Amino acid sequence: MRPTFVFLDTETTGLSRENDEIISIAFILLDEKLKEIKRAAFYAMPTVPVSPEAAKVNGFTKELWEERGATTQALLVQAVDNFLPKDRVTAVGHNVDFDLSFTRKLLTARVFNTRFYRHSLDTLSLSIFCDLLHFGKKSNSYTLENLCTRFGISNRYAHDAASDVQATLELFLALKGVLPGNSSLVPPLSSGSAFIKIANQEWTVTRGKHKGRTLLDVSIADPSYLLWMQNNISDLSAEQVAAIKSAAA
Repeated sequence: MRPTFVFLDTETTGLSRENDEIISIAFILLDEKLKEIKRAAFYAMPTVPVSPEAAKVNGFTKELWEERGATTQALLVQAVDNFLPKDRVTAVGHNVDFDLSFTRKLLTARVFNTRFYRHSLDTLSLSIFCDLLHFGKKSNSYTLENLCTRFGISNRYAHDAASDVQATLELFLALKGVLPGNSSLVPPLSSGSAFIKIANQEWTVTRGKHKGRTLLDVSIADPSYLLWMQNNISDLSAEQVAAIKSAAA
């Protein structure tokens, strides 16, 4: 089974990515057919104060976290790095940008970019899309708790990362079930330059000094080369130009 998706949820000391920390993070790793490969939940003691608002939501106390085997922040980094596969996966979460921003800070951007694709799936956005598709309007609330109630998903320990990540997986599967099939879906464009092509879900350079490297790898090792590609390869498709600009961003 090849790791393809990782569902994740975090609990933090507060809402500030700059000043707050992860105190709990949970993962469920799935293959391309959404079959579970493994899961884990990790707890860590904070080195910054836990805001009263955050503690009220996630139930943090020093005693409870000790009971759950909380480690240090340094050991949390090691645990997360060891759990995640070495090949990139697609992250899935509820309001996933929040979880990813804290995970990026925890691992550092350099390590994070070797573990996750730049794209991700957000069950909050997908819930809005499904409502617009079926009812032509948005609902009043898209919190995980309200959506669990709506879809009959049990989340007894809401705001515990391990419980929330399981609820997010079940919500994703429920939303997947209400999306209509469409056999007339237009296939991906195959035209454009042969200089780059998609391999294993990543745009990859096929010739030149960076042959065999992904655009993301080139953006780290030789960012000026991406500008050279835009200015000198005349037959790039709109899709390829967008991919190069995204890698350069």
